[in-house]
Amino acid sequence: MDYSKTCIHCMNTKPTVDAPCPCCGHTESDSIQFQHQLPARTVLKERYLLGRVLAQDALGFLYLSLDLHRNELRAVRELFPTGICYRTRSHSVGVTLE
Repeated sequence: MDYSKTCIHCMNTKPTVDAPCPCCGHTESDSIQFQHQLPARTVLKERYLLGRVLAQDALGFLYLSLDLHRNELRAVRELFPTGICYRTRSHSVGVTLE
């Protein structure tokens, strides 16, 4: 499924990919990219569409997400401890063993 018209800021549908969101006014150029975060619009377990990062701390990321089965907003927490994990090019998580 194509989620390119989904606003990553509020998870509502935009009229076109490049248009500002009619609900929140967000544009793609407004997005903040955190190091190691999963790409916006990643779908987890064929159920959760990830949006923007709500919070980041030493333990990982908290993402705004849309539950595609229930069409409800959710928060998804990714455990990604600083200094212990790394992200591969395929977006998998690896563990640094010392």
